[in-house]
Amino acid sequence: MSKLTIVAHITLHPDKVDFVKTEMAKMFPITRAEEGCLQYDLHQDNKNPAYFMIYENWTSYETWQAHMNAEHMAAYRKTIEGCVVEAKIHEMTQPSSRIQTFTSRLCNHSKSSLASWPLLNDI
Repeated sequence: MSKLTIVAHITLHPDKVDFVKTEMAKMFPITRAEEGCLQYDLHQDNKNPAYFMIYENWTSYETWQAHMNAEHMAAYRKTIEGCVVEAKIHEMTQPSSRIQTFTSRLCNHSKSSLASWPLLNDI
């Protein structure tokens, strides 16, 4: 399998935000040092401080699974138990190179020249 991107959307109980951020700060350096971790970034919503997005890139599904089953992740999940209102995790891969090439070309052309471009289903 190719590189795996994980996008995690997490909503916390408002009174638990500072506590969870402290716990995340402990977990992130360990995660970033794990085999297969290419990127592990935390984002917090500017208008809703209880909403977070974690953007991750892993060399493979297997390295991400090793991360999810690591002792530090089990300890983290146990520590923040009851703090999370909702969590959604999306496992994603990049589309085929033909679609990437098409969208790159699309972004580099003016609207007037787009009429002659094939539709995505023609790729």
